[in-house]
Amino acid sequence: MVGLYTLAPLATIAFPLLSAVVMVEKGFKVDQSLVFAALSMIGPPLGTLLTALVIDRLERRACLTALAAAMAALGTAFAASGTFLTLVAVGIAFNTAAATYGSILAVYATELLPTPLRASAMTCAWAGGRVAAALAPIILLPILSAYGPHAMFAVITSVLAASAALLLAGPRGLSGQAVA
Repeated sequence: MVGLYTLAPLATIAFPLLSAVVMVEKGFKVDQSLVFAALSMIGPPLGTLLTALVIDRLERRACLTALAAAMAALGTAFAASGTFLTLVAVGIAFNTAAATYGSILAVYATELLPTPLRASAMTCAWAGGRVAAALAPIILLPILSAYGPHAMFAVITSVLAASAALLLAGPRGLSGQAVA
């Protein structure tokens, strides 16, 4: 869990935080990048609402792996896109997937951990995630500045691939099973 929670912000927090900067790097004006940032923030409430509607019918590990792959593909599409409307659509989709990922990850984690260890283990995992969230711009902005959006999203894609590998190697969880 610490690994998953530490890797997650490098994609789920870094994208919304840095995507407006990528827009400026792509040649958009600051006001356009701010409009993009505002519109793309439709994704998190949409993702959370969609998750609430279907989470009880989903196998957590498979969904998390699929969402990591979707975010990697969407990040790559964002790096490659150049039109405002396409970037907004991809931004909303990425942020929807990221919010869904975060919601399902929290449920998956609580299903895996025994009750006596759950609070302390989740707190440690959450702390790892907060450190990673603070480091994300420090790590990714120099890559964006030196090598451009494709390189920055290649790093994010690598992080998502590492997350998927951890998930595939991990336990299935308790989705669909009765709790004692």
